Amino acid sequence: MKILSGIVLLSFLSANLISLSNINTGICYDHNWENQTFHPEYDSINIRLVGNWPFGPAYATAHDPVRNLMFCGAGGGVHILDISNPSSPIQISDKIHCTGYIVDLHYSSNDQTLYVVNRKYGLEIWDVSNTSNPTKLGEYRTVTVNRNFNVVVKGNYAYLTTGPLGDGGLAIIDVSNPGNPNLVYFHDTPGCAEGIFVSGNYAYIADNSYGLRIIDISNPNSPILVGYCYIGSWATDVQIIGNYAYVSGMHYGLYIIDISNPSNPTVISACPTSSNNNCELYVSGDIAYIANGDLFIIDVSDLYNPYFVSVLDIHSSYIRDVYVYDDYAYLSVPYSSRKLEVVDVSLPANPIVVGDFNTHDLAEGIFVLGNYAYISYNNEGLIIVDITDLNKPEFVGNCDFIGSARGIWVSGNYAYIPATLPNFLGCLYIVDVTDPSNPSLISTYNSNFRSYDVCISGNYAFVAAGEKGLKIADISDPYNPVHVNSYNTPNYCLGVSVSGNYAYLADSDALRIIDISDINSLLPAGYYVNSSTVDVDVSGNYAYITHGQYGMVVIDISNPNNPQFAGSWSPTYCWPHAIFVMDNLLYIGGVAALWAINIIDPTNPVEVGCYETPGYCYGIFADNNYVYAACQETGLQIYQFFGVGVEEEPPANNISNQIYLNSPLFSCSDNQASIIWSNLPTQGKIEIYSVNGTLFYQQEFHNCLGSITCDINRIELPIGIYLYKVTDMGQNTLKQGKFGIID
Repeated sequence: MKILSGIVLLSFLSANLISLSNINTGICYDHNWENQTFHPEYDSINIRLVGNWPFGPAYATAHDPVRNLMFCGAGGGVHILDISNPSSPIQISDKIHCTGYIVDLHYSSNDQTLYVVNRKYGLEIWDVSNTSNPTKLGEYRTVTVNRNFNVVVKGNYAYLTTGPLGDGGLAIIDVSNPGNPNLVYFHDTPGCAEGIFVSGNYAYIADNSYGLRIIDISNPNSPILVGYCYIGSWATDVQIIGNYAYVSGMHYGLYIIDISNPSNPTVISACPTSSNNNCELYVSGDIAYIANGDLFIIDVSDLYNPYFVSVLDIHSSYIRDVYVYDDYAYLSVPYSSRKLEVVDVSLPANPIVVGDFNTHDLAEGIFVLGNYAYISYNNEGLIIVDITDLNKPEFVGNCDFIGSARGIWVSGNYAYIPATLPNFLGCLYIVDVTDPSNPSLISTYNSNFRSYDVCISGNYAFVAAGEKGLKIADISDPYNPVHVNSYNTPNYCLGVSVSGNYAYLADSDALRIIDISDINSLLPAGYYVNSSTVDVDVSGNYAYITHGQYGMVVIDISNPNNPQFAGSWSPTYCWPHAIFVMDNLLYIGGVAALWAINIIDPTNPVEVGCYETPGYCYGIFADNNYVYAACQETGLQIYQFFGVGVEEEPPANNISNQIYLNSPLFSCSDNQASIIWSNLPTQGKIEIYSVNGTLFYQQEFHNCLGSITCDINRIELPIGIYLYKVTDMGQNTLKQGKFGIID
C-alpha cells in the first residue's frame, strides 16, 4: 500500500472522537458493541516500533519454585532473578522486552511459559525454558479497552481481566497454540474487573465497586454469571482457599466470603487496614498479606475473627504487589525505593527486610551519541544503553546520584544532567562517560533551584532553573564548572535552546529570547506570550514551542527583538511536551503519544505520522529516521519514521484476491453509508487509517460469518480518502486497499 499525500481530497483529521456503531461481526461473545465509541488509536503505519530497553518501576512478580527463579515485571521488561539465596537475588537475564507497561505475570511450570499482561496492549506469551535467552511465542492484543489487569492460565485458556469501569470484564483466550492465541469469549462485568482467581469450574473476579462476581467457566465458549457479593468497598484482588474467598478492598482491607454456595456468596468477616491505596493480596497458611501501600499482615486462623498482626512500611514507599513463598514475602515497590524487596515473615509480628533487587524509576530525558543512548532517570541518575543493534538494545552502565534527573546533554566524553533536589534546590551533574560501562560523577554545578533542562554551546552550559530562570556555567574544565551569569525570568523556566547569539527559554507563559553575545552581560531581546510553554527547539529563523494541551506553536525569530506568530498545530488529543527538530521534520512527545510534523513550510505544519507510546513520552531525540523516546514508566523506546510514501508489506497469501469491499467510493449525501467487507476468514482484524498513517479505528472479529458491516455517517468519517488493512490473528496482512467518502 503506497501512502501518497497527493491523494488527500480534504483535510479530515477531526478533533472529534470517532465512533462506528452497529458493527455486525458475527462475534460469539456478549460484549455490547452497539453504540460503542472508539477513541483514535495513535499507532501509525508511518512510524513503527523498532526496539526498546523498556525497564522502569517494579510492578508484578511470578515464581518458579522448581528452578528458584523470580520473574519481576518492571516497566515494560522482565528481570529473571535467581533467588536460591532470598536475601541476595541475582539477575540472570533482562532479555524480555515487552511493548507496554507490565501489570501482571503468570508462570506455567508445566511448559515453562511466562504470560505477561501489558496494561494497555494485552497479553504476551514467552518461552522461558532458556532463562538466558527467552523467546517470545505470541501475543494477543486487546483493542477495545484501555487497561488490562490480571491473568490466570488454566489448561488451554488464559483468563484476562480488563477495564475501565463500565466497560470491563473477563476475556477468555485460547492459548493452546501460543503462537496464535485467540479470543474465545468476552464476558462483560458491570464494574472494572481487576483481580481474578480460577478454581475448578469457576472464575472469581474482584470487580471493583461491584464486589466479587462468580462466573461458571465449565464451557469457556459460554461462561455464565452464577453469583455475586457486594462488599461495600472496591474489590481489587481475590484468592480462593477451599470454600472461602479472600478479597481485598481498596477503602477498607480484607473481606472473607463463604462461597460454598456459588450462587449465594456471603461475607462472614472483615478486617480493616489503615490505607486507601490499591490492594493486592496473598494468603499463605493462616496469614493474609495485603499490599495496600504498606504491607499489612492479618491472622486468618479464625475465619470469623481475623485480626491485624503487624504492618511494614518500607522507606515510605508504595508497595504494589506481594507474593509469599516459604518464609519470605516478595514485594514489588515501584516508586521511591524502586525495588523488589525480600522480607522475612517467619515471625508475622516482626517482618524484616533481608534483601532486595534494584529496578528502575521513570525515564525523563534522552540523548543519543554514536552507539549509545544516554537516559536520565528520575531519582536514579544516568543509564547508558548500547543501541548498536536497534532491535535489541542492551544495558551497559549506570551512575546513581541524589535527586531527580530531568533533561540530559552529552558532549564529547561528558554527560550533563540537570536535577531537582529536596528543599527546592537543584544542580547540574557532570558525568564522565569515557567508559560507558563505568560512568562516574566528576563534578556538580549548583544552580540553587530546581533544574529541568540543559543546552551545551561551546564552553558553556545553559541551565533552565525553574523559578531562577537561566543559569550559565563555564564548563571548559568539566571537573570544575564555574558560575558565569544568571538571568531571572518572570515565570518558571522549563526549557532552553541556544542558537547563535541567543538563548531561547520556555518560561511557562512565554517564549523569552536572551541576547548572550556578551556572556557577562545578558540582555533581554524579545518575547512571545504563550500559555503553558514547556519546551523549545530552534531551527533557522523559527522557534518551535510546545504548550501543554494546546499543542505546538511556531514563532518567527528572524528578528529576535520582535518574535511573531508563524503557525501552529494541535493534536486530536493527548498533551504534547518534548520537542525535537531535525531537518524538515519536527518530533513531539507527549502523554502516550509521539508525533511527526512536516515543517517544510513552517507556517503550515502538517502531521505526517504518530504512534501511541506505552507511557508519557517525556524526552525525545532524533537521528536520521529514528526517534528515541524516554517514556517514563517504560524506559527507552526506539521508533522509525518512514515518511509519507511508506510501502506496506505484501499480502501474506492469495486470500487477498477473495476479500473485497462493496464499493471503492461511499456517498454520505444522506449522512449515512454502509461499508461491507466480504469473504473474510473466520477471525482477524480490520484497521482503517487516515492517509497520513494515523490508525483511528480497528476491530477484531471472531467466528465471522463471512462479512462485516460498518454503518458510518459524515460526522464519524468526514469526506476524504481512507486506507484499510485486513490481517489475520498473527498480524499477517491479508488484504489492503483504500476507499473514499464523498458528499
